[in-house]
Amino acid sequence: PVRIKQIFLNLIESILKNKSASKASVNIIVSKREETDKSINLFVEVKSDKPLLLPLNLDQNLFVTNDSSLAQTSSQTYIDMLDLSITQKLIESNGGKLSISLTSENASFFFPYSLEKNGLTHQKDEQQEEDKDSDTKTDLKRTQEQSIKLKDANVLLVEDNLINQKIVVLSLKKLVKNIDIANNGKEALDKFGTSKFDIILMDIQMPIMNGIISTKKIREIESSSNSRTPIIAITANALLGDKEECLAAGMDDYISKPFQIEVLIQKMKNLLGTQY
Repeated sequence: PVRIKQIFLNLIESILKNKSASKASVNIIVSKREETDKSINLFVEVKSDKPLLLPLNLDQNLFVTNDSSLAQTSSQTYIDMLDLSITQKLIESNGGKLSISLTSENASFFFPYSLEKNGLTHQKDEQQEEDKDSDTKTDLKRTQEQSIKLKDANVLLVEDNLINQKIVVLSLKKLVKNIDIANNGKEALDKFGTSKFDIILMDIQMPIMNGIISTKKIREIESSSNSRTPIIAITANALLGDKEECLAAGMDDYISKPFQIEVLIQKMKNLLGTQY
């Protein structure tokens, strides 16, 4: 299944990003806890044979046990908590919770996972059908579920330049009631995790986290709920291949600076499924 595959990939990436575990061996151990007519309940362990470290400002939803002998060395770096928080959201969407055990010799990630038998039986046929008309389904679903008047839309503007922020806000304020601002891709992810947005205007080149990475992580989070928030790339670049890179990252449309506000407004209306 796509979701558990994404969890495995995220955890392995989190492990291998750590300097002390860059050459680590990663084992995945899956045991069956219970089986019913409708589902199979599993318990999963992803284990690294190298020690890892977590920052002190942990997500309160994570259960972590530390060996008292565990100490940081110059060769170690902290696990990226943003990556872990995305993984945790994927696990929570299945009704589970991520637990972590750290020792001076290794690190383990544990979580329960439930597989629906019906989903397993029909997954191959459904995947083939999805591959065939995924673009059509996405466009139809977006039109049906996200059809909303522009003035009522909750808009997230992701832009690090204060002048550009003011220009966009002033240009849209008579048409849009609710505009929230994030100064970089990391702030955008934080806001996305706590608020519901109808559309996102995403700058590309930003400090801390750029728009491409932020969009990819937003799409990872959304994959657990089969939802999709329209994202428009707003970039100072107009180079060959930039538009393709933005669309490949998961963005829905693209506009380069400087742009006419009327063009941006029409793109927003198109993605929201409204002409008002």
